[in-house]
Amino acid sequence: MPGENTSQKISDEPLSKKPVVFLLLDGWGVAPEGEGNAIGKGNSKKFAKLLTEYPASVLRIEEKGEAKRYQLLGGNGAFAKELSRLGLSQSYLMESEKAAAVLGFLVGAENVERISYQVISSPVCESYELEPAMSLEELSRVAVKTIREGNFDFLLISLANLEAVAASGNLEATKKAVAKVDAFLGKIAEEVLIKKGILLISSSAGHAERMVDIRTELVDKENTLNPVPLVLVGEEFKGRSLFGNDAPGGDLSLLEPIGALEDLPKTIFGLLELAESASIEGNSLLSE
Repeated sequence: MPGENTSQKISDEPLSKKPVVFLLLDGWGVAPEGEGNAIGKGNSKKFAKLLTEYPASVLRIEEKGEAKRYQLLGGNGAFAKELSRLGLSQSYLMESEKAAAVLGFLVGAENVERISYQVISSPVCESYELEPAMSLEELSRVAVKTIREGNFDFLLISLANLEAVAASGNLEATKKAVAKVDAFLGKIAEEVLIKKGILLISSSAGHAERMVDIRTELVDKENTLNPVPLVLVGEEFKGRSLFGNDAPGGDLSLLEPIGALEDLPKTIFGLLELAESASIEGNSLLSE
């Protein structure tokens, strides 16, 4: 297993190229605020601020199965394979709870030797509701170090805690998980902006935005098919309406989806200023 690369000295100087960081917040869906929505403004202030400053929209979710969703995100392995063919360096950070999904389905087993990755062990406990942050502190340390070193063209950071804690059905624990994730994404956005890079924020499925089934008023422990956020952070994107629509008052639940998970690989290719690959399906979501 490739470990973290420590060959380059950490510097506060911007990178000479524009690296792309993809932050995957599984469990973060979009729905109107309500009693069963753990993603409220009080728990997600950093995220809400990004919505007021950078282009944001939502993506539709059509698959409940994790394997299929991650295959869509990775273009059935074509994404990692094509970046490798083009000579771009890729790095992937995740907790062990998400390792199978990221490496097996998004990257693809046949491409694992072509990338660099690091797996942080998820905590051993009776239920993740007891550890709302899971291993987010260690993941944060490694992610910040990786961004500052800058030895990558593309970096994916997969967070496990929000989805895992929401699956417990514990609303209060999930609110704590949201606050931890919000602080994390605020820190990552700060680090990427210092490096003059680009940060793409999304999710493969929602959950924390609907903890209670409104029809039965019972706790809902399943992923949802609600839309998921799409936020693009970077100096050149600040104040722009890149996705053709704006969220009134920063409320993403008022927007119609502009695409789906399978559109993210080509969108990332566009952010990396690469020509579209015929081996990757979907459409780029970038527009003027």
